[in-house]
Amino acid sequence: MKTTTKRLSFKGEELYIGIDVHLRSWTVTVLSRNLVIKRFSQEADSDRLIRSLQCSYPEAKIKCVYEAGYCGFWLARALESSGIECMVVNPADIPVSNKHKEQKTDKIDSKKLAEFLRAGILKGIYIPSQEVHEDRNLLRVRSQLVRNQASIKCNIKASLAFYGIKIPEEQLSRYWANNYVEYLKTINFSRESGKEAFNALIRHLEYLRKDLLNVTRKIRELSRTEEYKNKVERLTSIPGIGLINAVTLLTEASNMERFSNTKKFRGYLGLIPKEHSSGETINRSTISRRGNNRLKVIFIESAWVAVRIDPAMTMAYETLLRRMNKSRAIIRIAVKLASRARHILLSNETYELSVA
Repeated sequence: MKTTTKRLSFKGEELYIGIDVHLRSWTVTVLSRNLVIKRFSQEADSDRLIRSLQCSYPEAKIKCVYEAGYCGFWLARALESSGIECMVVNPADIPVSNKHKEQKTDKIDSKKLAEFLRAGILKGIYIPSQEVHEDRNLLRVRSQLVRNQASIKCNIKASLAFYGIKIPEEQLSRYWANNYVEYLKTINFSRESGKEAFNALIRHLEYLRKDLLNVTRKIRELSRTEEYKNKVERLTSIPGIGLINAVTLLTEASNMERFSNTKKFRGYLGLIPKEHSSGETINRSTISRRGNNRLKVIFIESAWVAVRIDPAMTMAYETLLRRMNKSRAIIRIAVKLASRARHILLSNETYELSVA
């Protein structure tokens, strides 16, 4: 007698999968509309996860979610390329009950993500393309090099102060220029150990300066590519925004069309006030800590330049100072610049001075 086997099919079924990601392992919870189907742990391997899901639940509509973090977006891209929907969420946007605060494990976290995904209460963050992500990382590395260079300069000044070494006025006039660094190398110490310790700081500074120069050169080359050239030229017409800031804006915001209005762009930057209001009581305080701090700083710094260069911004700033302090007023100017930057990128226009 011939036997027949019926092929398993999940066609028409929706499955919701929460993934708690770690460096070496992932904890995965699979939910259907009504129950927990499976819960397992595996090594951090996207190919293995995809094979497991496709073999165990053929033809099912699968939706996954995990928290944004050091893992980045490569897992989401791998799942999407295999036909599996994947959402990456900001950990700060995930509701947390007191029960979850008292009991927190990888299994609980993955199940919580899957349940919230099934309930439709999670909102994913924007996932840039691999190319934009790599360009963005070049700018972020440069920013890190700048901070490292500032730190090593502070260490050098601290060493000089610690040993009571005074720098001649003629050398200070060329502060941190090549001649000044060469002069630092000639400073003598009573022991070879002290000389070597100080020279180690100098070598570290020179290495950082060379690396920073190379990275900056690559960013300039990137700004001249077809993808960025015209946009950079328009953005640099805004007072206070130079080439580095322009490329930073383009790589961090990525696609300006994803912000349907100026308010959403302001929210992305964090240029909105914190508010705690109830009933007739309205309490607004400083700007939100959320948002992209890199771009927030760029627009605030540009605002200080704009109020000196652009007559329209100067007039707006002076008007604002009549009813608020300088810090609040400059935030308002930064908001105006952010709105104009968005308009410039969407309309292919350039910044015009003296336009209110």
